[in-house]
Amino acid sequence: MTALMTAPPISAPTGQRSTETPLAASVLTLVGGVAVLPPALQFTAVQADERHPGYRHLLLPQARFARPRGLGKHTDEEALRLAPTGPSALRIAAPGQSLSDLAVDAALDLRDQLGSGQIAQTTHVVVASAALNETIGDSVVGRVQYELGLKDVLPLALGQNGTLGWYSALMLLDGLLGENDQALLVLADKWLYPFFRHFGDLVGYSDGAAAVLVRRTSANAQPQAQTGAWGTLKSVIVQYGTSFDDPWGCAPDSLRDALAPLAARAILRALDQAQLRADQIDWCVPPGIDPAFAARVADAAAIPLARRVHREATGHGSSADSPTSLLQLSHAASASAHGFALVWDVALHGAAAAAVFDLSAGALDAVINLAGEPS
Repeated sequence: MTALMTAPPISAPTGQRSTETPLAASVLTLVGGVAVLPPALQFTAVQADERHPGYRHLLLPQARFARPRGLGKHTDEEALRLAPTGPSALRIAAPGQSLSDLAVDAALDLRDQLGSGQIAQTTHVVVASAALNETIGDSVVGRVQYELGLKDVLPLALGQNGTLGWYSALMLLDGLLGENDQALLVLADKWLYPFFRHFGDLVGYSDGAAAVLVRRTSANAQPQAQTGAWGTLKSVIVQYGTSFDDPWGCAPDSLRDALAPLAARAILRALDQAQLRADQIDWCVPPGIDPAFAARVADAAAIPLARRVHREATGHGSSADSPTSLLQLSHAASASAHGFALVWDVALHGAAAAAVFDLSAGALDAVINLAGEPS
């Protein structure tokens, strides 16, 4: 496993609704950051192939409403329609390594990075995920809180919004955090049978986790004036369109046609909220999705070609995708780099999100740890 550690109003169109947060005079600042990335493996199957006893109840007849399409194994028609047409590399966690394990690994690495004193100032712990933990009865956020020894904090778990947990959490924290409050935000996913990893060539979902501290600070404070601070949130938007109650039953091309304008709309709203034009963005970072789809969205939002960041072909990082891409961008930027970064994502149930950050790459220090080595 590789752990990347970085210290580093427009009205919605008819039939759509959006959620936007008017950011206050104080801002949300990102402090420290860790991405836990399992190794990339060739994987072309439609469904996740690891089975776990904790998911046995999902295969019972009465649990059909909790399963994709209400079924277990995919049909031959689904395999034909949803399998990728070429080679596909996804990051897949080792058998027996749970979503909860990934979340805790990220949280503990962040503590090692920033120090116990910094983590002890935490007032809120938020864990966002799209997948289910192997032992569904366990509280992942409760385990993170316990492993870090945090007692007087508010633990919160976010789900049921596809891979948009990063954006939902930022909006939630913008309303929750008072002056000098600090949240530990952890995003983690691991996909198990019978859930799907691939939706044709549109997207393949990887496992992984990310952790970052989010602090409420004065809008006049410079990020680099705080230890480990490397960026501030300028805007965040979650845009909802017509919902898909059965994305597994859709042709990937129909998902593209529905999601592309939704994603472009989220980007335009985020730029408007940040009071920036598309040509003022220094980096536009797409999700780990089909490059042709990402280009279609960027074209619709008029993002200049020179501002578009190209992602590595290791699938979509699920809930950890957007924060991981921000950390990788900051890790790759030169020490003197400073600018605005826009990240966006789509969820296959019919939603999209975008956020703009003011990044100060000069405040960053990055280390990559390989599997089996201490953080």
